[in-house]
Amino acid sequence: MSVINKKELRIYREFLNKLVAQKSDEYISNGGEEHAEELFAVLFNNAEDNVRIFSESFTSDLVNSEGYKKALQGFLKRGKSLKILLEHEPSSTFKEEPDSTLYYLLNNSSSSVDKKVEIHFFEESDKARLDMLKALKSNHCNFSIFDDRMFRFEYAPKDYKASASFNQPKVVRALTKIFDDYFSGRKEVKREEVK
Repeated sequence: MSVINKKELRIYREFLNKLVAQKSDEYISNGGEEHAEELFAVLFNNAEDNVRIFSESFTSDLVNSEGYKKALQGFLKRGKSLKILLEHEPSSTFKEEPDSTLYYLLNNSSSSVDKKVEIHFFEESDKARLDMLKALKSNHCNFSIFDDRMFRFEYAPKDYKASASFNQPKVVRALTKIFDDYFSGRKEVKREEVK
């Protein structure tokens, strides 16, 4: 994690909150773990119904950061729906990491999480994974869709470099169609396999 001072993060957070309040259709360039964490907090806090996430493994430092987990938990406590599609089968090592976000999602039996979270993954032999990446015009990416207008598309996951917007329904419709087409038919991660 790079070192960004608190003042810079506060200014960035204020900028994001201003854009989301205005329902701005401006594209935001987002890079670095701290800025990504701030953006995800604003996106989760402003999502009203559902979130879809496509992720390589959902085990990065970002998704396991306190700010990300807190925002995700707040979203789920409001009784909202979360679907995650993993590019690969989750490694069994996350079962040994009870502080991980993936472990929390799969091992939490509270009503706000249990019935509202679905996690599916591409099996290694599933050729559809490559078809999805081709449809996304990417060899490797992560993306998150919030309701029907907000998104964050991470085109360089190693550096958390992404493009995002709080009001791009056309882009969100396209990403949602790709996500939904590939989410159904993929293997589900079962809660009982985690314990």
